[in-house]
Amino acid sequence: MIDTDAIRVDRELWAAPDGIGGMLSGDGSQSRPYRVPGGSLDALLPVLGTSCRIRMLTGEFNVRHFSPPQKTVLLHGAGVSATKINLPPNCTDGPFYPHIRMITDGGRYFTNFACTDMTIDGNWDAQPVHPNLKIQALSIEACVAHLRNVEVVNCGANGTLSGDAGLEAMPISVQTFANGDRQHYFPSMAFLWGAEPTTRLEVIDCRVRLSHFVKGGTETGIFIRTNSPANRQPAGTRTTEAALVRGCSVISPGGICYGGADLDMVTYEDNTGEGMCAFNADSLTANRTTIQNNRFFNCATGINVSPEHGGSGIRIDGNIVQLGGKFWNSVLRRFEPQWGIQLQRATGTGSRNVILVPDVLGLTPLSGIEGDNRVIVMGATDSGALAEAQARLAEATHQVGVLTAKNSDLQTKLSDELLASYEATARIVRLDKAVAGVREAVREV
Repeated sequence: MIDTDAIRVDRELWAAPDGIGGMLSGDGSQSRPYRVPGGSLDALLPVLGTSCRIRMLTGEFNVRHFSPPQKTVLLHGAGVSATKINLPPNCTDGPFYPHIRMITDGGRYFTNFACTDMTIDGNWDAQPVHPNLKIQALSIEACVAHLRNVEVVNCGANGTLSGDAGLEAMPISVQTFANGDRQHYFPSMAFLWGAEPTTRLEVIDCRVRLSHFVKGGTETGIFIRTNSPANRQPAGTRTTEAALVRGCSVISPGGICYGGADLDMVTYEDNTGEGMCAFNADSLTANRTTIQNNRFFNCATGINVSPEHGGSGIRIDGNIVQLGGKFWNSVLRRFEPQWGIQLQRATGTGSRNVILVPDVLGLTPLSGIEGDNRVIVMGATDSGALAEAQARLAEATHQVGVLTAKNSDLQTKLSDELLASYEATARIVRLDKAVAGVREAVREV
């Protein structure tokens, strides 16, 4: 696991989203946090130093296209329900518009990036209608990236101009080159091609929900890319895990919950998803990728691994996939094919998977894998039992949410109390200075 606290930075600063007027106040210290005018993180760009850690206090910030030039950028909130970053209404001035990337490396490639304990809101309904609009919360390329306890809402895609191809948003997209910065792939760095990669991506306990899909627009909620032969790193070189997606939740009625391209040494485990497709890896290559112990509900397609350029070493173990009703593709004007688990153009194994299918014709529960897997056809009685089990799961999830909210409220109160103590300390310092001034004046008299 990546220890973000161990990453050294040139500047660590605290920020609160309550600046007055157009001026940045405070000095960024814990006792006098920066008061950010209008809550805009862009106001902090001139004071970030060569590398930075930004600790955001309780409140609402906003970004239009936050792309800091620093190679190391670490963003920490005060909790999912305490710190929120919004896309402002009518945001049409970004460099990639109508494709909006709220927080991004901007093509410069971070050495280290982190984003923890906050909500990021794409504010879809407040944007002008555009036939090619796409909103992504985190679009990151980095050597090392760590995302934890981040909730992304209200992103999406309008596919009106895209025709049969559709338009795909990726609310959380994290990509890396196999053995470092892209500059390492120039011929002058050929001695690194084939060296043990040192890159690492982590997406842990993150959530994507409330996405928007217009005219065939779709999404991959959490998207990972770790390696490509085009990156001049031979497949199979790495011996350490390149990326981990664990404990996440994606609800995507019109899209794909999890997926990736050019996967190598990636693990997706202990995640939940509900959507048109639970997991999809059909682009470029997929090697030595593990999909295990996930729970996918009400999907037209469960797990699809069919990389166009092939792959090997795929492990699909211990997943539960419940197939729901058919999904009508309004762009292609057809129902999407229904699979439980499909493995094509790649080799691998699958065991201990359970596929729950409705009692209708035309389904293919398993294709391309063999092993100790179970297919359970759900009749009326079984469906009722499943609905009851899902209701119990929903109630348990709700209780977890209640506890999480209480914890977040406590974090918010603590943050507010800390801020109040900082202000009280500042007042005491000012009073001390005033008393010292009076004493000096008395001494002179």
